[in-house]
Amino acid sequence: MPTEKTMAQIIAIFSEEFAKFKMTEHRRNLWQMMTDGIPDDALLAAAYKIVAENDTWPPTIGMLRTTALALASGRLTPITGIEAWERVLEVMGRPDGKARELGQRTQRALDIVGGIYSLRSSDHFQSDRARFIEAFDIFAKREDEERNLLPVVRDFLCRAADTTAALPRHETVQLGDAVTNLGEGLNRA
Repeated sequence: MPTEKTMAQIIAIFSEEFAKFKMTEHRRNLWQMMTDGIPDDALLAAAYKIVAENDTWPPTIGMLRTTALALASGRLTPITGIEAWERVLEVMGRPDGKARELGQRTQRALDIVGGIYSLRSSDHFQSDRARFIEAFDIFAKREDEERNLLPVVRDFLCRAADTTAALPRHETVQLGDAVTNLGEGLNRA
């Protein structure tokens, strides 16, 4: 939870810039709960960033939380699938072809298409590229969603997962000539 000093600074920043901004006791409690676990310096930087770049009034806790989490991750705009693909191409151009600095998300997407050595001998380079970018973007979205989850929501999801763990996962049904696995969906990642 942010310190009292940090919360007071954020309130002062928003109150100064947005004249009608009022922090009630209930709002303050909600904001403290919603910013739990986010470093104070990231919250302050996010408040300044919102004031500097945003004319939306009033600033929402979601705006503060999302901005602070992005700042705390060290990168405001995450790398895109296309940028990751460019890194893969750089690694492919090296004689050793080692992917040690690609990063976990890029490596996972690369594994989907068979890895560096598979790409070098592929006859379907454009479709491999498309599959890589799609996988990378899915992983990025999933990681961002997980990072932005409130602790209370994460706890709920864990409890819900424990509850549904005992339920049957998939049921195979024959539909004419097609066989469908219910509950499985399109599982590419």
